[in-house]
Amino acid sequence: MSGTDQKLPVFPTRMTLGILQARTKSAEKGKCLIKRKSDAIQIRHKELAQELWNKKKELGKKMESAFFLLTRAEFYGGDLRLAMHQAKNVPLSVQATAQTIAGMAIPAYTIPEEVQNMFFVGQSGQIISECRMQFISSLALMVEIASTQLSFRMLDEMLLLTNRRVNALEHILIPKLENTIRYVQSELDEQDREEFFRLKKMQSKTGSG
Repeated sequence: MSGTDQKLPVFPTRMTLGILQARTKSAEKGKCLIKRKSDAIQIRHKELAQELWNKKKELGKKMESAFFLLTRAEFYGGDLRLAMHQAKNVPLSVQATAQTIAGMAIPAYTIPEEVQNMFFVGQSGQIISECRMQFISSLALMVEIASTQLSFRMLDEMLLLTNRRVNALEHILIPKLENTIRYVQSELDEQDREEFFRLKKMQSKTGSG
């Protein structure tokens, strides 16, 4: 990058100097605010990563339990086809909400905890009911995992964008403003020196006259 690329094209005046100093102060303040936002996103990003790991581990256990109950229901002669047909009359719903993280609205999806019970006759019927509730619990956790993964991905994109803004301010805009301020200050100092010598020369001529 050449020297001219590292400063802004401005005309060196005291007004320009004041504007540049104000812009630099504003850019520094903006960098601090965005950096704090980036730190908050990073913390939540790590929390979501841990949540995902825990939920996926929990899902494995829930699914194992659900399939174990399914095997027991089959062993005791449960009519699984009839149970699945009846379950169609009791559909599940997914609720959509939104949470705000670092000023950004992120959608969240859940299956309500209150699920309508179904009753099946016989010993196998009780196992089928337990099996159904375990699969519903597993499905609810799958929805939570999908929702958490969506939040994680959105935060990941937001973190990347926020860090780019911090880097642009820290490594491009603020250095350019500082270089331009030094350039303008140098030019103004040179103008002051020239004016000083001009006045001194005029005084010298007036004195000799």
